[in-house]
Amino acid sequence: MGLIKKKLIIAVPARLESDRLPNKVLKNINGKPMLRRVLDKCSDCKVEAKVIVCTDSEEISNLANSWGVEVLITSKSFSSGSERISSLVNELLSIAWGLEKEIKPTQNILDKTVIINVQADQPFVSPQLIKDIYNEFNNNKLRHEILTPIYLLKEKNIHDPNIVKVVVSSTGNALYFSRSAIPHVRGENPAEWHKFSNYYGHIGIYGFRANILANWGNMPISQLERMERLEQLRLLESGLTIKTLLFAGDVCSIDTYEDLENVNYKIHNNKTIKDYSKN
Repeated sequence: MGLIKKKLIIAVPARLESDRLPNKVLKNINGKPMLRRVLDKCSDCKVEAKVIVCTDSEEISNLANSWGVEVLITSKSFSSGSERISSLVNELLSIAWGLEKEIKPTQNILDKTVIINVQADQPFVSPQLIKDIYNEFNNNKLRHEILTPIYLLKEKNIHDPNIVKVVVSSTGNALYFSRSAIPHVRGENPAEWHKFSNYYGHIGIYGFRANILANWGNMPISQLERMERLEQLRLLESGLTIKTLLFAGDVCSIDTYEDLENVNYKIHNNKTIKDYSKN
């Protein structure tokens, strides 16, 4: 009999190297390391899931193990979190389905496994958002293989290169991602662009059917990915479709010391963190 129940793996790629904020994922946020906050949120999503840290760092591995979180070790050579996770697909599937590591996963298993990549710099990620992404994959009317959440940008954030922007088709598929403001409004003052179009930001979470990550190594390295330093562009340049999910809740990622100080200030002063990315 074929497999019926789908499996969910929440994979958290974590590394210490970060250009703008070294050792970012271990930075203290109101008495708790950033990574611990991410893992706690993943565990709160109220769906049956395996939460697994994927890291090249012994320090991160030891910490995660001390918190009772399962860890898989990767090489240091990867350029993105999704690439790091893809190198561990067989091990992740073995853990989720209770398989021997030497057994190659069947297509049935690949089709029925959802792997959600939650980046380790999302300390206030919504557990409900993770659940919503998984539920989208469980909707039998939808056959998308890649899903990522987006949110409506505030006027002041449209031109911030630290915030990844996305242009979306009328059917909700991502057309392009960029650190630049897109779409460009020709002939108009950039300060006025918000009057002509909605601008959407990208939340650093990806939902994959496992077969996409299993085939990651067959996708050529993307020139667009190299230029923008955005892993999702490899998928688009390879001809794959990325479905977007509009998220109306709070959004927060920490990229700089300014972001970190801002979040700690707000927590310390009992202020609400709304669009934590740049408020």
